[in-house]
Amino acid sequence: MSTAEASSAVDFALAPLRAAISKPARRAYVSTALFFSTSLVLLGLAVVAYILFYFSYLPKIGIERTVHLQFGAGNPYGVVSLGESLVGQQAYDVTVHLDLPRSPPNLAAGNFMLDLALLSPGSATYMVAPTEDDVLVRSRRPAILTYVSPLVDKASKAGSVAWILLGLHREAEQLRVPMLEGVEFARGWRNVPRALKLEVQSDEKMGVYSVRVVFAARFTGLRWIMHKHRILSLLLFVSAFYSTSIISTALAWVLLSVYLQRDAGGGGIKRDPDGVGGSDNAYIKTEESESDALDLSDTPRSFPTYARQPPLQFRSPSGRARGGEDEGGGRRAPDEDDADGVGVDVAGTAGRRTDSGIGTSLEEGVGGLQRRRSRGRNA
Repeated sequence: MSTAEASSAVDFALAPLRAAISKPARRAYVSTALFFSTSLVLLGLAVVAYILFYFSYLPKIGIERTVHLQFGAGNPYGVVSLGESLVGQQAYDVTVHLDLPRSPPNLAAGNFMLDLALLSPGSATYMVAPTEDDVLVRSRRPAILTYVSPLVDKASKAGSVAWILLGLHREAEQLRVPMLEGVEFARGWRNVPRALKLEVQSDEKMGVYSVRVVFAARFTGLRWIMHKHRILSLLLFVSAFYSTSIISTALAWVLLSVYLQRDAGGGGIKRDPDGVGGSDNAYIKTEESESDALDLSDTPRSFPTYARQPPLQFRSPSGRARGGEDEGGGRRAPDEDDADGVGVDVAGTAGRRTDSGIGTSLEEGVGGLQRRRSRGRNA
């Protein structure tokens, strides 16, 4: 195998490797890595955002407070704080749970009333001595222990004596009394209850084991969907947050790229502090091209032309002015060099670009380039 064939085989074998490590390929690798890392970060942010939104938008579905009744001063009553558990514009069902013994006084009381008042923080003493001005919502509902005939009562007690002696059964009854259904509070901290007062109203002295007040949130609309369909809500909201973040990041990337490209394109513009008008009046200065550096000096020069044609003569403006003064007419008198050819005057060529005219038989001029015949030949 010749050296050329071996070199071709090596180049063919290394072609995929060279393509894999080329500059466009490395740029593609970096862009892909940035895309996937940014996508993972944005996905994590979307999940965190949904979790924060879920707990901030959905209130607690169940709030329970134990009321410690105060006896000895009229009807038993109790005041308990709710804190900031309740939120505005959310419907609640309020229920009172009573644990009462089946004692003779309680059975003799028959019907008794439960008075529930939800209090707002309208005054500094709403927890100690609430007034009517502090009451946002009030509800009064009746309650009574379940009636049992004497025969059934004796048979029930006889069958449960052993359990009662072992402490596995009590002669008590739990009452569940609905007080409010679907109550909703307006937005604003003054419109949302911060405490409650419960009073047991009865003509007889009643005994009470315990009292609990339960608030159950009644979700509707979006809150109901987020509570009942948590997985579906998670997928939908995370997808929405993720799509929004991706689109926002892409727009920001495009705007930043355009801004950086515009700054990079303006590198040729310079400000000259020595421009006209001082440092405050700057002008745009561009880079000089090669043709700008080819300005002719004031030195007289001759440029060759085609055969049988006289050479082109260049005279400096100063020399031409002196020649014009010698004749007194403001024009230069022809000299011996012009006797057999054509003289070229370049008027006002100082600091301007000129063309030698080489390679053309046309009469060319910039800023007053003139082709004049010799007066001697005309003579």
